[in-house]
Amino acid sequence: MSRKGPRMSERYGPEDSAVPSWETPPGTPPTNRPGYSSAGTPPPPPGGPPPPPGGPPPPGAASPPPYGGKPATGVPTYRSWQPGFMPLRPLNLGDLISLPIKAIGANRQVILGGPLLCTVIAILAVTAAVTMFAIEQQDYFLYYYGELKPFSAETILAIIIAALVYIGTDAAARTLVIPGVSRAILGERITLGRAWALSRPRLLHILFLYLLVSLIAVAAILLVFGMATGGALELAVFVGLALIPGGLYLSVLAGVAMSAIVLERISAPKALSRAIALMKGSSWRLIGSFFVISIIMYMINNAISALMNVVLLGAGSTISSLATLIVVLIFFLIVTTVVSSMIGYSFLGSVFTLMYVDLRIRNEGFDIDLARAAEAAAGR
Repeated sequence: MSRKGPRMSERYGPEDSAVPSWETPPGTPPTNRPGYSSAGTPPPPPGGPPPPPGGPPPPGAASPPPYGGKPATGVPTYRSWQPGFMPLRPLNLGDLISLPIKAIGANRQVILGGPLLCTVIAILAVTAAVTMFAIEQQDYFLYYYGELKPFSAETILAIIIAALVYIGTDAAARTLVIPGVSRAILGERITLGRAWALSRPRLLHILFLYLLVSLIAVAAILLVFGMATGGALELAVFVGLALIPGGLYLSVLAGVAMSAIVLERISAPKALSRAIALMKGSSWRLIGSFFVISIIMYMINNAISALMNVVLLGAGSTISSLATLIVVLIFFLIVTTVVSSMIGYSFLGSVFTLMYVDLRIRNEGFDIDLARAAEAAAGR
């Protein structure tokens, strides 16, 4: 496959002409493209080998142009191999743990602020529905009197609205992170409004992806349940254990597909097919990485919950009013939920976007396209 300059087919806007094409390359990627060594050395771009990242050019190589100048030959210069927070090379587990933190620092308004705003909106909607439900059923919950009353039409409507708002904000929070990370890779920063403009047209595709992944998960669970109730208990246990790595694979697959939906502007079924093709040969590596990252996230969430519990116990010992105690409890529950959700959306969203970029670098030489785009952006 010939390597041409970056095709500016991803229309982020007239002012964004230096953004590389994230579209699926036509045809099958060549199997004989220059690969990476075990040390992660980048392959040579057309026109000669690049110097080591961050180091001086090798003897005989053309000197890089002044900052803001365009390379004379169109070949990426050595400064392009890390234009942003991420080095343009295959990523390892340590990179997938540390780089999301750098991504958040590089574009806090989008990667951290977007999920924060979405979480607050979801919390407000859910809190309103729960409050209406609690007031309607207060005799049952506070005084243990009688039975649950039939839900009023207003409460049912509030619960339905809260559920829809939660699903929509969950999709929006995950989607907003993707353009923030992809731009930060090139050393660029965009506003939250710009990220929303890029993400909004893809939300329905993301929601359809949710539906497809949920159907796959439900089908697997029903299969195990059917085996167990049908008498094949040993087989059900075996299949149930196999679903553990299968669930991790499905989570990574959905994350990579989500990045493809947003960046390549494709539908959910095509994104799943695209993610399966990209993950071929790297599935176990990604499953292991995601498993380790999930454990780290679990420990962080537990630490946040433990800290909030300590603060709550200290505050509760000084409160004598039951109503005040309930208000304080709800406040700390909301704060804990907001902080945990914000960290989860920002960190895991960055991880999945980096996995997607890593797979394209390994399979399609996408680092060359990114390097060219960085040089083009520096010359604008």
